[in-house]
Amino acid sequence: MKKLLNISATLYEPLLLVEIAKQLAGDHFNNPLPSEINHHEWKTICASSIEVHVSGSVTPEVENGGEPVSMPFTSNFLFTCIKESKRCFQLEWGVCLS
Repeated sequence: MKKLLNISATLYEPLLLVEIAKQLAGDHFNNPLPSEINHHEWKTICASSIEVHVSGSVTPEVENGGEPVSMPFTSNFLFTCIKESKRCFQLEWGVCLS
């Protein structure tokens, strides 16, 4: 029997998280990329990561019409931005560390 589980998450300060990600990208990518490449098929990229404390609440959808229960969470997330030559930064990776 297949059962589906839907979970929604709400961040308490989502704008702060966006600003931290922008700062991560902006602070570390102002320097020009090195032009030296060791192999003709390789690309030069810059990478930068930051660990961010995130808090919010998680609410699983309850089957049978039961009352949903909201559970608070606090965890650290790791965000990584990369930049390829002559491009803007991109947020490539985000992962919960717990």
